[in-house]
Amino acid sequence: MGGGKPPGRIEHLELGARPPCGGAARKGNPGRGASDPPNRRPGRTLRDSVCDVTIVEPPGRDTILRRSALTGPVPDGRTVPASNKRGNTAHHLILFRLRQTRRGLLGAALCALLLSGCTTAGPKSAQADYAKNGPFRTATSQVEAPNGDGYVVFRPVAYERVPFLSPIVTWGNGTGAQPDFYRTLLVHLASWGFTVIASTLPNTGDGRQILGGAQYLIKVDQKKASLFYHHLNTRELAAVGQSQGATGAVRAAEIGGRLIATVVTFSLPWNGQGPVGTKWDRPGSLGWSGPNPDCATAEDCWADPSALRQPTFLISTRGPLDSVIANPGVERCYFQDVHAQAALGIIRSSMGRRADHNSIQDSDRGGAPDAFLGPTTAWLLDQLLHDKQAALWFDGKHSFFEHNPVWEGSVVKTVWSPHPGCG
Repeated sequence: MGGGKPPGRIEHLELGARPPCGGAARKGNPGRGASDPPNRRPGRTLRDSVCDVTIVEPPGRDTILRRSALTGPVPDGRTVPASNKRGNTAHHLILFRLRQTRRGLLGAALCALLLSGCTTAGPKSAQADYAKNGPFRTATSQVEAPNGDGYVVFRPVAYERVPFLSPIVTWGNGTGAQPDFYRTLLVHLASWGFTVIASTLPNTGDGRQILGGAQYLIKVDQKKASLFYHHLNTRELAAVGQSQGATGAVRAAEIGGRLIATVVTFSLPWNGQGPVGTKWDRPGSLGWSGPNPDCATAEDCWADPSALRQPTFLISTRGPLDSVIANPGVERCYFQDVHAQAALGIIRSSMGRRADHNSIQDSDRGGAPDAFLGPTTAWLLDQLLHDKQAALWFDGKHSFFEHNPVWEGSVVKTVWSPHPGCG
């Protein structure tokens, strides 16, 4: 699993782009056509010489639109491969949702929209999309694992309206924090189709609770009585956390191995290693790692980013707390040491305030999370749902961070190469 991806990807529809899409829409027949694959949901297809879309009509009044990865004319009559919820995530992405009124008017409106948006836009123009809530309504519930560990789950309300298996994101809190501290971020991810499970423990540095949350969802996905039954993608998981929880996310990935496909850290604390020859390079030191009620020894809460083989997105700030706890120079070492695709995002400000160690927390907790949402969502869409538009943010050539003053000093790499890294 790791960095592996299923064959085939789709482009993200960007309605703001206005390419020269020609041709008139043709009326499609309702129901399943002779050319439809057997695992396809019934729907109508509007075909154009450039744009090709399937209107998938599940029960109810909501209509979901999918679009194939088209950048030029295609053979007339081609249809968009619909998602097979149990085994195909290659053509899965919900692009937007419309309220259906009359089918005739909807078809005409669809064609008009598609004719004005048939190619993708660059990563900077997509920022507003990913920073906004996704197309799914969300719900929150509390669960308890068999070992007694408690979790809060943030998820789409109706899995039957999600045309792909929901990827699992397992979350670790910072020291003394609770999932409610990060509600803005976690609800935001759920609105994009992810199922987020967040430990309620205030100390998650050993990674056990974070990995345990993922394992819990994998088990209940197989239980017929569970609301999660066969709705989760148990092969596409992310470990994500802040501060001590970021350490726990790294440890969960190291312990879980191929179970965890990608890692995202917010202000990963100094572990005693740093740029060679600097004050951060202290052989034998464990940095900020220390024992706590949920972590017996400092070694149990110590993480080594150089052991990561999963694609990793490290996010740090230039604030005064992070200058000591998660210094950008140290984070750059971690970035260089990751043996996989990686990104280092160093954010300067969010919501008009200087970004710092706890900025990812909700505004009523003193945080300012809004500027973190777009890049985080894009990374997870790329890594877990294989969204080609999201991948542009981290392509190594024209990434979202390039020439972006809010993220000055950020960097991406598409492959690992030997580097002196941290001492």
